[in-house]
Amino acid sequence: MFVWILAGVRQFPTKYRYFFLILALNDPLGKLLLFVIPPENLNYIHPITSFLLFYSTLFFDEDKSEKFLAYFLPIAIIGTYFITNQIEPFFVVIHIFIFIKLFKIATLHLFNKNKFSIFKYMFVFYELTIMINILLKYLENEQYYFLFFFTLGFQMLIGIFFTVVREDKMNLEYSLNLNLS
Repeated sequence: MFVWILAGVRQFPTKYRYFFLILALNDPLGKLLLFVIPPENLNYIHPITSFLLFYSTLFFDEDKSEKFLAYFLPIAIIGTYFITNQIEPFFVVIHIFIFIKLFKIATLHLFNKNKFSIFKYMFVFYELTIMINILLKYLENEQYYFLFFFTLGFQMLIGIFFTVVREDKMNLEYSLNLNLS
């Protein structure tokens, strides 16, 4: 929790401020809400913060082609909740959309500028660890706890990376010669 609060403070001046702010507030808010609401109702915090994380990715680049999702997702979530009375499946779907958005940004940067950005691909890797944790939670097998803590360790290392590195202050891009013609 402390690492992600530091990352949120460090990244606040960047265009990724809202994403890191949401990550920084997610766990402390969950801990504080334990005193106010019953623990079984805390299942709604992660889907809500995931939803906010998706909205924050709309500020990452100038391409607003996913803007329709900003209107579609709330309608789909509310509609499905009333039909199935479950919100957890959308937790997975939202993170898939976030992963696709981050991968698209990193890959477009790679092919348009012929530069590999470690910062952008660390975003992609972080989102991949979140999706693995979600998948492991739903599988609930014997290796769940080991793999959960293994991916949690990666998430902490990524949090330390984002605490130390800011895209606008440190150039972690490597030029590539991608002649695709």
